[in-house]
Amino acid sequence: AWAIEKVTVSQESELKVTAGEWIKYQQKSDHMPLVKSLQGHATGWCTAGEKTAKAQLNMGDFHVYYSHDPKGNATIPRVAIRMQGGSIGEVRGIAPDQNLDPYIGDIAEQKLQEFGPEGEKYQKKVQDMKRLTAIEKLHQAGSELTKEDLEFLYEIDNEIEGFGYQKDPRIKELLAERDEIKDLNYLLSNITVWEGNLNLNRLKSAKGLELPEWVSGRLRLGGLTSAEGLKLPESVGGSLNLSNIRSAKGLKLPESVNGDLNLCSLTLAEGLKLPHSVGGFLDLSRLNSAEGLELPESMDGSLDISNICSVEGLKLPESVGGSLVLSSLTSAEGLKFPESMGGSLILRSLTSAEGLELPQSVGGYLDLSGLTSAEGLKLPESVGGDLNLGRLTSAEGLKLPQSVGGHLDLHNIRLAEGLKLPQSVGGYLDLNGLTLAEGLKLPESVGGSLILRSLTSAEGLELPQSLGGDLNLGGLTSAEGLKLPESVGGKVYLDKMLENEKEALRKKYPNLIIR
Repeated sequence: AWAIEKVTVSQESELKVTAGEWIKYQQKSDHMPLVKSLQGHATGWCTAGEKTAKAQLNMGDFHVYYSHDPKGNATIPRVAIRMQGGSIGEVRGIAPDQNLDPYIGDIAEQKLQEFGPEGEKYQKKVQDMKRLTAIEKLHQAGSELTKEDLEFLYEIDNEIEGFGYQKDPRIKELLAERDEIKDLNYLLSNITVWEGNLNLNRLKSAKGLELPEWVSGRLRLGGLTSAEGLKLPESVGGSLNLSNIRSAKGLKLPESVNGDLNLCSLTLAEGLKLPHSVGGFLDLSRLNSAEGLELPESMDGSLDISNICSVEGLKLPESVGGSLVLSSLTSAEGLKFPESMGGSLILRSLTSAEGLELPQSVGGYLDLSGLTSAEGLKLPESVGGDLNLGRLTSAEGLKLPQSVGGHLDLHNIRLAEGLKLPQSVGGYLDLNGLTLAEGLKLPESVGGSLILRSLTSAEGLELPQSLGGDLNLGGLTSAEGLKLPESVGGKVYLDKMLENEKEALRKKYPNLIIR
């Protein structure tokens, strides 16, 4: 009885009445008038709670539109605009999931215009809700929808935006009562080239679907689990999403896909014929085996075959403009890599470099974090991104590139013997495992942090003149022989050093922050 008294759902006849008034509750004003005006109405707004209302009013003004009740008093809350300082924090209605109800769109639109550029951000939402209401009325009346109406309702090129924290439930309700394939075939009829994006992620089956021969933008069919009945266009100008298709049986892909091609749920390549060219990212991340896999000769984008464990039957493209993810390979013997790669190369499961012939250059990240020995390892002449060799415990046989554009991780190497570092490292240099600096020649420049926190003595330590990040020498117990860089972009950490020695260093190097 208490709940019924406190929460009263407004009748449909009451919602049709939109006459009323806006009331502004000033920032930091008493929150109780706002709370009392909302209690007894099923708004769904958390502002009806005292603590929430107080917190929200502390952040900014609060505007509420109240329509007239049967007695002619403006008491029925319909729209809330919560401000956060000088910006609109959120706009909420009283429909399910706090969307605007079908009758109040014009009132909200007029008010939002008062907020200038802030209100303009919400205009698409207002128009989308008004149009959805109009389509709902047509559908309820049994009237035919135009192609433009269907394109909007099925969110073919743009999502329908509302004011709630979830999609307006009317979209799902309307679509549940319609024949999707019939609607889509009517929408796409007599169209050879579809200009723009085609979002058909809602489809669970392609049986009977007639797609255009060409799609200039993205084509999304992420809801399909089978290719049965699917006849794809000859060419897709953007990306093609088939992320839920489990089997290549009956799957005939376009001749070319200029964007990404998402086939991330395929586990077998049997029967798979890929396009001649893929301009973006080719996602085959769940393939268990390379058996039957014929990759394009060249790829402008990236290739993810991260689940393949063996090189048997694997022939890589001659060129890869993006990244190559082979993170499950345990041996690369017999595998021919492209001569150069524009992106990253991920080989984190390799424990041995036996038979490994890497590209001459890698533009991005090179992950060899599983290698335990550098024996037989020939690294690229240049690595544009990070180089991860974090499991190596010895520098024996290790020949590093002259430059590493990103981070260099050698945190498990214990001795500097045989370690010839690059002339420059663009990111951080992690030599956390080194206990002695004897024989260590550091790069001339390190763009990020330098981590040497296992060193217990500065004997033989020659640091770069400048560092872009922090200098971590947390294991040093004495400042004897320590010569710090002239410039350190971050802080110098000397955790185990006595405070009087730190203070002496602060006086000697006043420009450095020593901790």
